[in-house]
Amino acid sequence: MKEIRAIIDLFRAAEARGATSALVTLVKVKGSSYRRAGARMLVTDDGQRAGAVSGGCLEDDIQRKALLAISVNRSSLIVYDSTDEDELNADDIRYGVGLGCNGVVYVLIEPITQTAGRLHLDALAKFVHHPKSQVLAIVFGAEGNLTSDVGNILTFNDLASHSYILSSDLGRVVETDAEACFHARRSATKLYEFSDGRAEVFFEYLAPPVSLAIFGAGYDAIPLAAFAKELGWTVTVVDGRPSYVSKSRFPSADALVVAKHDALAQVSEQIQFADVAVVMSHNYIYDLAVLHLLAHLPMKYVGVLGPKKRTDKLFAELRSHGVEISDDFLNRVYAPMGLDIGAELPDEIALSVLSEIRAVISGRSGGHLRLRRAPIHDYVQEIQPSLK
Repeated sequence: MKEIRAIIDLFRAAEARGATSALVTLVKVKGSSYRRAGARMLVTDDGQRAGAVSGGCLEDDIQRKALLAISVNRSSLIVYDSTDEDELNADDIRYGVGLGCNGVVYVLIEPITQTAGRLHLDALAKFVHHPKSQVLAIVFGAEGNLTSDVGNILTFNDLASHSYILSSDLGRVVETDAEACFHARRSATKLYEFSDGRAEVFFEYLAPPVSLAIFGAGYDAIPLAAFAKELGWTVTVVDGRPSYVSKSRFPSADALVVAKHDALAQVSEQIQFADVAVVMSHNYIYDLAVLHLLAHLPMKYVGVLGPKKRTDKLFAELRSHGVEISDDFLNRVYAPMGLDIGAELPDEIALSVLSEIRAVISGRSGGHLRLRRAPIHDYVQEIQPSLK
């Protein structure tokens, strides 16, 4: 979300000064790659750019090709293959293309002057302003009579589907597969073959940013909120002390909520949207009330600051007061919270906690990558071709 927002901001600034832009999207990856399909960057014709589609080894060359696409006003699909570096020429090496990750990446470049490019960018802008789970389908390859469909998009969510795909036959099958990706919460690519041509489509599952509720506005919550915002997360800070829950202490927080321990139930609607929560008020009575509230909310992660014995005591007291604590909820509680990185200072603790949250949301263990025997990134599934 943070990268998409930066792209939208640069485009608007460029448009205001009369500059032309091209949207670059990584639509397919084979083998290893620094970024997954869905990575983007924006290039302006006066030399600015936002976002990235690699670790820095492709961006300069992509910028040159994006400027060419702007000058001829035509979308193009560029393929970078770093699986055989013996085949790289002098220009490839000079522009850093030979420093890839031993994979093949497919990059779609769309001048925003074209209708398709503008529709793509507008769909991203709507997602930024109204973040809601959806699938964005992008036609990135077409042959035969389907050539005009390159860059066309379709958006799908649980309320509506909007197709801007010129071929009605292609649009119908893409909508069906977009719905499947939406319900599976996954991205995918698919090749469609028709009697008069073929097309390849990237289905990108777009999820809203992680929403974090921080209960406790002490000094150690300040770097936690700041780091979470740097990641592009939505942050809500809740505390019973008005002087602590202030804009001066949490300038980037999306919401600041003042609520005493006996009034938390009254503000529950303000934090029900949160995906994850951390409990760090350093006040036993307040933490008790917070856990009582969270026990009935579908959080993916609940972190509790402090030793395990203290957390066990909190839950034992809740049970003694008749509060039902399910095993499902306990499985989502992490106490002490954070990964074991030897953190001591508030900034280090924030890094430890946010890393654990990221690992839990991604379904990862948080261990050393050098010990991982599977790919670092989850592959975007390639659906079997459809014959029409």
